[in-house]
Amino acid sequence: MKVVWSPECVRAIGDHVAFISKDSSKNATKWANDLFVRVEGILEFPLLGRISKHQGARDIREIVIDSHFILTYRIKKTEIRILAFFHTAQDR
Repeated sequence: MKVVWSPECVRAIGDHVAFISKDSSKNATKWANDLFVRVEGILEFPLLGRISKHQGARDIREIVIDSHFILTYRIKKTEIRILAFFHTAQDR
């Protein structure tokens, strides 16, 4: 199984890492590494995330990242497709 990232998600994560790095590049690197560890966990346990109540499909799940962000993903037969990354306060 492999991970496929949507371009919008990559851009949103990059923007957040850039925002963190304005204050501390060390913290930005740590945050990004922690995110990728969480995604590796999804590869091992695809059903780890809760079913997304906003998407309504059982194959679309989400995990909370550091209590402020949500990462949404779709489980496919041969891949995990990372769909979105957003702040918990954002209107979906």
